[in-house]
Amino acid sequence: RDTALDDIGYKNDRSIPECYDSLLQYKNDVELAYRLQWAGHKSLFNPHVEVWHDRQATNLHKSPLLARRITKARDDKSVFTKENSFFGQQVVMQKNFNPDFSLKVRTKSLGYKIAALTYASLFERYLLKQLKIVREFKEEIKGKQDQIKFRMPPSHIERLMK
Repeated sequence: RDTALDDIGYKNDRSIPECYDSLLQYKNDVELAYRLQWAGHKSLFNPHVEVWHDRQATNLHKSPLLARRITKARDDKSVFTKENSFFGQQVVMQKNFNPDFSLKVRTKSLGYKIAALTYASLFERYLLKQLKIVREFKEEIKGKQDQIKFRMPPSHIERLMK
């Protein structure tokens, strides 16, 4: 609903709500979904709906080895896609991570971050410059985080995680 989008929108310099984070080129859908959930807006999951998402990054590789599927899928992505996706992931996690999440979620989040940084350090070092860019936008990210309406407890968000 428009009212939900107006409610969770970031206020720009003219106090007009904007639904999408202008910092993000990738992960805007995830970030928007978090803000809607934190604000307590209802959403419906329909497992019978099929969506086709045309994107530059594909994962059609059927190797039984997870590591091979990951590396092949990453090989198929452009540097631009990987950089923007990595940046977006850092911003989304920074804005939505809550220290009151359960130990299980905090541990998995830390494990994911360590795995991503390890992978980037070993195989895609150019991604590490995105961490510097995230730091450069620290104040803007914090300003947007401060505008998120945290009406729901972390346990609500956790129930949506798989």
